[in-house]
Amino acid sequence: MSRRKNGVIEQTYILSVDVGTTTIRCHVYDSAAKVRGTSSRKVELLYPNPGWVELDPDVLWSQFVSVVKEAVEASGLHMRQMCALGISTQRATFTTWNRYVLSLSTDDYRK
Repeated sequence: MSRRKNGVIEQTYILSVDVGTTTIRCHVYDSAAKVRGTSSRKVELLYPNPGWVELDPDVLWSQFVSVVKEAVEASGLHMRQMCALGISTQRATFTTWNRYVLSLSTDDYRK
């Protein structure tokens, strides 16, 4: 992939982020689908009661931003060279805003 900027052809790359139940992973891909950089972090899960599994959305966002920055840094490239972002997430996790903010994980079994 490439783009023309000020008459110069610049190589561009794609970021791919997977936000899973236990880890967040980010990869930087080039035009040949070769991984140029990668980073991952363990998702910080909270267990306030038996059968309850929660995530702090602020912490999850911070972890998301960190793995993206770390993968780009590991690739030796610059964020301005990234042209697209693909995100895969937990389908059944949701965030509520009521008395306090929390995210419920797919592993949560409360009634």
